[in-house]
Amino acid sequence: MPAETTGSPDTVLVCIRGNSGSGKSSIARELRHRHGRGCALVEQDYLRRVVLRERDTPGGVAPALIEQTVRFALDHGYHVVLEGILYTGRYRDMLTSLRDGHRGRSESTGLEQAVETIAAAAGLPQH
Repeated sequence: MPAETTGSPDTVLVCIRGNSGSGKSSIARELRHRHGRGCALVEQDYLRRVVLRERDTPGGVAPALIEQTVRFALDHGYHVVLEGILYTGRYRDMLTSLRDGHRGRSESTGLEQAVETIAAAAGLPQH
């Protein structure tokens, strides 16, 4: 069954996944800041923990709310930066549906190490 189409050829969807402390939130916020208006930041933790007050367990409704939020923003002409741990076992179907249904460009990246670890290895000052 084909994914429901969303967005336009002009919208961009960026998905940043990674473990806690990997820097995904900082990178996502910086991307949004650099783009300015017209770019929506969709944070898994905010929607799941704050809006729903839901634990990240099987059968939760967070994946559906995240997907609906991303689609809404794309359908209204916003670029979207989606960030979170987005555990594959619970979020794969949602992420695949967004990627396959998005009419614009979709990019995804996974962060493996904490920003502090990378900075320390490079000899950069720590905050």
